[in-house]
Amino acid sequence: MGDFILSRITPAYNLIVNACNDNNIGYSQSQRTTIQLGVSNRTYCDCSSIISWALYKAGILKDNPWFTTYNMADILRSAGFTKHDINTTWIAGDILLSNEHTEMVHTPHAIGGITMGAHNDTLPFKEQVSINNYATTPSYYRELWRLEAKPVPKEWIKGNRYLSLKEMENNALIINDRLGKNGWTSNAIAAVLGNMQTESTINPWIWEGLKEGNLNGGYGLTQWTPASKYINWAGGEWKNPENEIKRLLWEVSNNQQWFSNPNAPTPSPPITFKDFTKSSLDVKTLANYFLWYYEHPAVTIQPDRGTQAEYWLKIIRDNPPISNEDIPIWGIVSNLKYRKII
Repeated sequence: MGDFILSRITPAYNLIVNACNDNNIGYSQSQRTTIQLGVSNRTYCDCSSIISWALYKAGILKDNPWFTTYNMADILRSAGFTKHDINTTWIAGDILLSNEHTEMVHTPHAIGGITMGAHNDTLPFKEQVSINNYATTPSYYRELWRLEAKPVPKEWIKGNRYLSLKEMENNALIINDRLGKNGWTSNAIAAVLGNMQTESTINPWIWEGLKEGNLNGGYGLTQWTPASKYINWAGGEWKNPENEIKRLLWEVSNNQQWFSNPNAPTPSPPITFKDFTKSSLDVKTLANYFLWYYEHPAVTIQPDRGTQAEYWLKIIRDNPPISNEDIPIWGIVSNLKYRKII
């Protein structure tokens, strides 16, 4: 196996995996822009439009150009991708391009690897858009495009004080890395960061009103209230900021903290917490959802949080993270569906 490293490309990679596992998505050049996830009717893409769609949905492309194999190289370059020798060791998320075909690397091997994408319309429908069950050699393609990434900060900035914007950016990039690797969209992450900025200045060690030790007040990134809610859950490692991320992920998995708010303009959540993490809705809308259905303040009209979310969306798009820790590896199961194995 080659290096399995994901970075800013991770959300796009996950979108293509999901499309490959969606039995209602097929291959068509005439209907190449109709692709949708999770709908009951059939939708379609071709080899290049599925990648254009995924890059746009992941926030890597600001607009969807619905590029083709003839013009995608220039668009990838302008989006921050760099061209590598096709014979270099592939990594997950690399985009491979030949004269008339393109796919994304799913699982790298020492030479080449398994690719995924939209193949052609001569295959049975469920195989037209899929993850291949065989390895492809570099000789099949002529170009490899990779989205380079900057290292994720190694240390959290923390303390019972208010952080500067530069300090907040350090922690925001760590949060983007952790949540992104758990399948959260950039828009959902930015919406949470916009709220965290108001709640805690994105500081995992801050107490509400700087009243350290007040278990009845708020504590941490999202200001869990009372503080004992989080501290009792985390136990002896409650001061480890990573456990605050684990708490947030636990809340999603266990449908906790996300519930109706009678003071909100829309009292009942229109989406579940899990759906929130996968959403590509406007970042201001998602910031409001997190404010109303997670934070539950008495004052529900707080436009600054949406403006802050827009700022964080730009930061996490312009500073693609990369980490070698806890990278999800995808394995093949007997029915050719794919599951995550850690």
